[in-house]
This record gives sequence, structure tokens and C-alpha cells, in this order.
Amino acid sequence: MVGARTRSMSRNPLGRAHTSLLVLALAAAPGCVFTTDDGDGSTGQGASDQGGGGQGGEGLGGGGTGGAEPDPLEPVALTSSAVCEGAAAVTLAPGQVGIATATTIDAGDELDTFCADVDAATAAPDVVFAVTLSAACTLRAAVYGMGAFDPALSIRQSACETEGAGDQCVNRSPYANEYQDLGLEPGTYWFVVDGAQGSAGDFEIELACHATTCGDGVLNLGEDCDPGDPYDADGCIDPGQPSACRFESAPASLDTCAGAEATAGTEIAAGQTLWLPAEGVETTIGSTDDGMGSCAGSEGGMDHIHRLRPTADGTLTLVLGEERNGDPSCPEDLGGEFPPSCFDRALHVRTTCGTAETEVACSDSAEDPAAVETVQIEVTAGTDYYVFVDGYDGDPLYSAGQYAVRATLE
Repeated sequence: MVGARTRSMSRNPLGRAHTSLLVLALAAAPGCVFTTDDGDGSTGQGASDQGGGGQGGEGLGGGGTGGAEPDPLEPVALTSSAVCEGAAAVTLAPGQVGIATATTIDAGDELDTFCADVDAATAAPDVVFAVTLSAACTLRAAVYGMGAFDPALSIRQSACETEGAGDQCVNRSPYANEYQDLGLEPGTYWFVVDGAQGSAGDFEIELACHATTCGDGVLNLGEDCDPGDPYDADGCIDPGQPSACRFESAPASLDTCAGAEATAGTEIAAGQTLWLPAEGVETTIGSTDDGMGSCAGSEGGMDHIHRLRPTADGTLTLVLGEERNGDPSCPEDLGGEFPPSCFDRALHVRTTCGTAETEVACSDSAEDPAAVETVQIEVTAGTDYYVFVDGYDGDPLYSAGQYAVRATLE
């Protein structure tokens, strides 16, 4: 993945601007959540329970935050419009939910949505709902199609007419329901209900505004991270603790070149397969950016560095993005869960940790942000190789997470 790309992911909630992870709330049915970085029609994705991904994603259990029982919300009627100019904003405050039953039938095709209505073959009518938030809220936007209608939902934060930087487009399943959880500041936002694969029909929309809180699983202003229900190696200080929802300090031995160089390193012998770390998982969430791979994005991501030393000449193979049982960390069918180890990874290797010119391998799939990354290099006995577990860019939601690297020397 390179440059301001548009990540195009068929299954996982990561989105990258590759042609630019984003995360985020995954539906119970398999599919995608897309997020655009540059508003150029690029597709990306976000995940739930990282919001999926465990990285401060969304995951508002049943409309309540952090999996708690949802508080009763005051209903407020939303108003649909066939065009942006006619979209009268309805004000919502924390504790309120905007609700409407509407239809796209006989509406015009005024707007394009990069995750559904992208060309003549997929063109579909659309309607717009404008909402002004009077205060910051953790907002769940949900649309429920009726009958055979397969809706898509475009959430626009800066302008109604076009998708821009940071906007989301949600079309995660071929079924009737789509949702996205967001941490939003006060202001006006536009919610475009479009049809996937040219469909049109009746639907219900709900925009539920909850008061923001550390532990609701959504990254809000002032938070570095928010895993919702804490889990091992989430990289985030738990809700209720001092400095909650701020990054935990990464281990010094993994966080910087100075730290990695101060370790004895890990030896690997011919015919041996080992894991980095030796047991369990580490997480790059909260680590610093100490080196960027030549094949990764234009911005460095959070990274860990492992010092590896072969005891014999041979071919070293490194694999990032698989579980210890061999399953991919980003499975084909994510279901209702986005694993903490599913993020937009990059893997690169140097012989001198702090010198980019000594890079000997780099892997970062430009086609699939959820891809397993593999490098294979010829190595020399007694030479140190610095293995960087990195992310496509600096986004803590989509380009950092749990990992274990499998290393094999043949």
C-alpha cells in the first residue's frame, strides 16, 4: 500500500488510501465497512470492536456503549431530502435518537457513494438526512432495509455533495442492515442512504447519540484508544484507571532501535521455526514510529523491532498476519467480530536498525490491507537482522494491533 491510496478491501474493515484501514463496525453478516481518505472514490474499511480489531473501534452493544444495557433514548423525527439543498438539519443531543421511515423509490440519483453507487451499472436513487449535533457524542448510525432493498450508508462530515477526507461509506453485507459507530464532535453531518447494486426501496434509519465515555469502544476527542471491554495486549490503559484510554508504554526492548540493539537478540538455527514473541502476542498499539519500510505508506506507522540472528547461512522466511495455528489473523468471514490481530500490516527487515538504506526486504500488500505479509531473504550466519513489525500508516485504529511473527530458517 503506497501513497494516498484507496484501500480496497473485500472483506475486512480496514481501509487504506491505496490508489488510501480504516475500522470499523462490522455487522453480524460478513461484508465490508469502507472509509475514504481522499474522497476520490477510493474504498477502505473500518471494523467493529476494534471495533472489531480491538483497537478502539466501534462496538456499541445493542445501541448501548461498551456492551452495557442501552440507556433509553428520546426519539426525534428525522427528515429526508432528495437533494442536499433541501436537507434541513435536525438537532440531536446526547440521549436522543433520530428516527425515520423513508424510501429511495422515485428519488433521484443525485449523489455517488464510493462503496455502492460507483458507476452506471450500480447507480441507484438516494436520499439525504442532515443532523446537527449540539454536543459531542458516540453515535451509532444504522439503516435497515425492508423487503429486498440492500441499502448503503454514506456518512459525510464536511460537505453533503461529496465524500471527503475521513468520511465513511458502509456497505458491509449483501443483506438489509448496515451500521457504523463514530465519535463525533458538535457540528452538522449528512447521512446519505443509497442502494447497493442499483437497488431501491423502503428503509428505517436510526441515529443514536450517546454521551461519550472512555470504555464505549469508540475513539472520541481526547482519547488515544478505546478498546471497549479491555483485553490482554490491547495497548490501552483500562477504563477506570488513571490516564484511562491513553496508550500504554511499549516495551523499551521493542519500541526503538536503541532498545532492540540493547537486547541479546534471538538466535535461529538452520531447520528451526520460532515465533517473535516466543509466546503469546505483542501489540504495536502505543509504540513509537522508529522506521518506515520502503513499501509502506508515506507516513510511518507504530512499529516493534525484533533483533534476530541466524546461526547458519540460509533462507529466512518471515510471516506476519497468521495465528499460531496457521489461520489468517483476518479471516474471510469476520462475522460479528473484528480480531485485535487484524490490522493493515507492513513487514520490513534491515541489517542496521537505524539506517533505512540497509533494508533487505519489505512487504505491504497494495491490494488487500488484510493480507498476510511474507518476506524471504538470504541470510548470513552471525549477522543481525532487525525485523520491523509495522503498519501502513500512523492510524492507531487500522494500522496497529496484536501480532506474532513466524520465522523459519532453511
